Formats: sequence, C-alpha cells, structure tokens
Amino acid sequence: MRPSSSSWNNELSPSGVDPAKADRIKHLLPSNYPNLAFIYAALEGRIPGNIWTDSNPTYGSRYLVTTESPFCFIAGAIDDNFLVATLSVLKQRKELKLIYPASLQLDTRILPGNRVVSTRLQYSLPAASDCLVQSIPKELRLVPINEQLFERLGWKDRLLEIYGSSRNFLRASFGFCLLHKDVVAAEAYNVLGGGIGEPGMYTHPSYRRRGLPSIVMGETIRHATQGGLQTVVTCEAANIATATICDRLGLRLDMKYEVISHA
Repeated sequence: MRPSSSSWNNELSPSGVDPAKADRIKHLLPSNYPNLAFIYAALEGRIPGNIWTDSNPTYGSRYLVTTESPFCFIAGAIDDNFLVATLSVLKQRKELKLIYPASLQLDTRILPGNRVVSTRLQYSLPAASDCLVQSIPKELRLVPINEQLFERLGWKDRLLEIYGSSRNFLRASFGFCLLHKDVVAAEAYNVLGGGIGEPGMYTHPSYRRRGLPSIVMGETIRHATQGGLQTVVTCEAANIATATICDRLGLRLDMKYEVISHA
C-alpha cells in the first residue's frame, strides 16, 4: 500500500455515476483487477451504483465505487487513510465484499475489529475454448429467465439487490433455469460489464447433489461466449462446490485475491 498522507483527513463524497468519472476509473483498473464485470456493470449503468470521490485531490485520483449488493470497489492512489475513510462510509452495511487491486499490499492492522481479510478465487474460460456440454435430465426443461420466471427464482431477492428491479435485470443481463414441472430446480445469471460476464448460480435445496448447477451455468457461459463476452467466475476460497463446477466446465484458475469483509 502507498505510504499514508498524514495530513489527509477529508471525507469521501458521493457523486452518482458520472460518465466522465466512470471513464477515469476504467483507466485505473488493471487487467487483473478482480470482479471486473461487476465494477464495469456499475460504471456502465447496468446495475445501480455510486462513485465516491476524495474531496481533496492533492494526493492523486482515488475512488470508491459502491453497489447495492455487498460488492464495492476501490481504485487509484490508495493509501491507509483513504482505506480508513472508505471503511467509514461502508460501516453500516450488513454485508460487505470490498474489492481492491490484487497487487495492493494491505496493512491489516488498520482494519476495525469487525472487518477481516478473506480470500477469493477467480476462474476464467480460456480464449477459443468451449464450455462442456452436458445432457439435461429428461424430466427437466432448460429455459431462459423471463419476467414470470424471475418471480420464482431462489435468488430473486439477491438479484433485486443487485439490479434494483426485474425489469432492469432483463434489460441488463440474462440467465437460464432448469424447471421441474413448476419448480425452478437450478438457475444461473450473468452480471455483464466491460465485455465480460460474471455468472452466479443457485440450486433449490431439494435438487442439490444432482449436477444441475453445472448444466445451467454451462448454458449461461455458452450464451455469453456466443455474444463475444469473456467469462470469469469468482467464489470464496472455501467454496469447493463452485471450484469443482469450474473445473468440470473447463475454466482455469486465474488468481487468488483478498477482499475485506465482515468478521
């Protein structure tokens, strides 16, 4: 981390997602910045977000990008004081995943007691690779998510948190689900931004341990690839199930990275 500027004691202020500031932030993001699709989705207006700026630019450009989901992002000339100010802005959040450049060396001694550093994994589908095609059990139907199906999704509340409304989800994203009669057995969706898709998935408790997530995730990835999008998948390092699905679908592990989250 950059050395702290001891005279800096200014607070961050929100400014909405201003296109000029969004463009400046994009130029600050290295290619190995984690969860690029998510931060680009906020900067491109695909998901609700906000840009927080340093009220004193003396020490260089630095930004906090917040979303309505737990995922928030910092970029630019980050130092200890900026990180402390960021955590102050985010202190009321019930859930938090604060993403920062993978190369940043964080001094964990400055974190408040209710914040910890946890490890996540990022996978990607190699260029020109095909995602594994799997057969669909005959009792199930694979269908795209529409407005009616959205209301029955297991992750409906999480998607509303990310996108704000079902209409915005259908405008800015896409997904697929496996139906067993009238039950959504498994579902996957894709956060889109910067030419990248970052899929997530959920399986109904009654349909787990049947290999369904890899089917619906695979279809979501194939749809993205056909549209010219890259794919990255991220998960907690302890999430063996997602890591196994990534391996099965032909994704490779790109990196381990750290995030600031709740203790």
